Amino acid sequence: MNQDILQSLQYSAPLLVITGLALAIMLIDAFAPKGRRDFLGWIALLGIGAAAAITFSFWGDAGKPVARALFSGFFIVDNYSLFFNLVFLACAAITLLLSMHYLEEHKIAHGEYYALILFAVVGMMAMASAGDMLSLFVGLETMSISTYALVGFKRYSDRSAEASMKYFLLGALSTAILLYGIALVYGATGATGFQAIAKALSANANLLQDPYLLVGLVLILVGLAFKAAVVPFHMWAPDAYEGAPTSVAAFMSCAVKAAAFAALIRLFTTVFAAKGLVVGPHGWFKLLSVLAILTMIIGNLVAIAQRSVKRMLAYSSIGHAGYLLLGILATAQLGSGAASTSLFYLFAYSFTSLGAFGVVLLLEKAGREDPIRLADFAGVGHRHPFVGVAMTIFLLSLAGVPPTAGFFAKFYLFKAGIEAGLGGATMMYTLVIVGLLTSAAAAFYYLRVIVFMYFKDAEGETPISRSPTATLALVLAIIGVLAIGILPDTYVKMGETAMSSLALFGQL
Repeated sequence: MNQDILQSLQYSAPLLVITGLALAIMLIDAFAPKGRRDFLGWIALLGIGAAAAITFSFWGDAGKPVARALFSGFFIVDNYSLFFNLVFLACAAITLLLSMHYLEEHKIAHGEYYALILFAVVGMMAMASAGDMLSLFVGLETMSISTYALVGFKRYSDRSAEASMKYFLLGALSTAILLYGIALVYGATGATGFQAIAKALSANANLLQDPYLLVGLVLILVGLAFKAAVVPFHMWAPDAYEGAPTSVAAFMSCAVKAAAFAALIRLFTTVFAAKGLVVGPHGWFKLLSVLAILTMIIGNLVAIAQRSVKRMLAYSSIGHAGYLLLGILATAQLGSGAASTSLFYLFAYSFTSLGAFGVVLLLEKAGREDPIRLADFAGVGHRHPFVGVAMTIFLLSLAGVPPTAGFFAKFYLFKAGIEAGLGGATMMYTLVIVGLLTSAAAAFYYLRVIVFMYFKDAEGETPISRSPTATLALVLAIIGVLAIGILPDTYVKMGETAMSSLALFGQL
């Protein structure tokens, strides 16, 4: 067998392990006797652990980052993609722990659930490793189709079916827009490979004014902005999060968002990074700045009006997408080093968001169609101390209060924005000010939940699901939030190492 193919297969091992595991789970489920299906979740966790161990074995240090083109450049394995693989695997592992008892309790314990989670991870890993527009599209579709099915997994629930249908229809539209954008970029540059497109743009300055390229770039941005729930392409998120099983909403809030930003950061810091395409008369810097401001403002202000906690967390997730866009804009001015702040932010946010949705999951009893509301948290801190403390930690992290992960995530992100402003991009000052003001507004609705937990009397007993696996998931999320907050430099350096491999993009 050709040496290049062998090397490609070797470095694709994490993705192949998860794919094989998903297929195996479907086969085992078909022949397993009727009854509980949580053993499939444990099998999936073992496979995720194996894939994570393989991923760690490929990791290169900052002095010698990994950067390899696989399968004729269709996929790239570098520290950047390995970092995101670890994020996806961590999100999937905690989601599976949250899911096992939840699926049984809500009578939706079907084996395909675990396979769909793994197939979604396969798509996410393909997106993070994509070296070609076509492989990016295939990865995005693999992730999207899996999540469409997961959102509607409560088969008996009209709310879940409606959310899945809305998500599917809008997702199909965004996919068509993305594919049309890819076609226009191909028409302008004659290439779909990331490196070939970047070379064409650097070799021909006239291309930077080509209307086909500019429109194609905007359409690609729109397609990925939909997956990241960026305003005004966010309309699917609140309904999808509220209607989906809560374990699925938790997974989508971190992993799907991380996958979208994995593609956005790679594209806009390497492929479409020509100076004339960033800050020129038709550059994407101004457009992305407007989207970031709208996302931060609308996401956080609308969250204040919500009484459904899942819907509040959905709008909160939209607001956090705006902060992440700020990181990409800082990168456009300062280089790839600033993008490490976005990676750190995503890592910290993933643990925090999973934990917050995990607490909501514990309050959600079988047969209940109404969403969990603020009033359901009244007195929870006194009657269920662990749940109250856990939710307090997650909400303080989302609000950016030290010493949680969220504080340092926002600190480094806003610091990068100010440095970009000092470097001449005065628009960054506006973005940072908007970010700080909306963070203050967000603190109101996060702290409001804490007030209900400790200072409001409940009208009745709020039952809590007693699930050892979900409790373990919350403990892991708490450890992640506090470890990142107490030792932020370790994880910042990890992000810097991940970004250092993007500097080798032209050498692949």
